[in-house]
Amino acid sequence: MNDLTRIIQLPEVIDQRGSLSFFESNNHIPFNIKRTSILTDLSTFKEKDYACKNQEEFLVVLSGSVNIRIRKRDFDGVFLLNKPNFGLYIPKMAWRSVVNFSPNSILLVLGSDTNKENQYIKDFNEYLRILDNEKEYHREL
Repeated sequence: MNDLTRIIQLPEVIDQRGSLSFFESNNHIPFNIKRTSILTDLSTFKEKDYACKNQEEFLVVLSGSVNIRIRKRDFDGVFLLNKPNFGLYIPKMAWRSVVNFSPNSILLVLGSDTNKENQYIKDFNEYLRILDNEKEYHREL
């Protein structure tokens, strides 16, 4: 597993009929896909913040645009998703804030694990405590 949040360009085939983008598990996406979610009507959502304890995610905007803010330890950055041939890889334990949805945006979310409620951290202070405990654990090794 690579611990770096990053934009990944997906293959794209363009001809007179239009364009086709695709991705494959453990090839273009650095994990095996076990869950797929599609989020629509995102412009009505308020900012959603969370981290996944043991799950990696890959986000692709299918229509419109979305800004994703990622925070993890010393990293704090905002990524714009506005083309279906680019996706955002998010490693486990990265705090994400999904913000600034354009009207009629559609977001595809691919996960490395099935949907388990105990997988998600939804309180930022709890998230920071968990990161501090991880840091202490690695320091002791």
